[in-house]
Amino acid sequence: METVRVSVSFYVTGEMDLDNHLDQVMSALMDIEAADQRISDSDYVATVKTGFVRINSSATESTFDEAAAVAMATIRSAIHAAGGFTPGWESNDYVVTGKETAEYNFVEQQLIKW
Repeated sequence: METVRVSVSFYVTGEMDLDNHLDQVMSALMDIEAADQRISDSDYVATVKTGFVRINSSATESTFDEAAAVAMATIRSAIHAAGGFTPGWESNDYVVTGKETAEYNFVEQQLIKW
């Protein structure tokens, strides 16, 4: 089993209260952790004034690549559950509905064997 710590950084823009929105993201992360024992240690750091957000999550799976994919999916799912959207994410399976309030513009990601 491999555990990977994933950190993804974004600049978040849109018409929303970023503090409140990030509380919703964190709540979604905690819900995912509670439902999936592979996920742990999710958190975020943010500079609300600039919109810079780094979301972190750890995942355990059979291989490094599988664990990284689970952690990335967890982060993306939490963003979407809170009403955010992630244009340019590697997968095109998410359709913007017009109800989203926060646009997450990718800055960088880090994958760390934990």
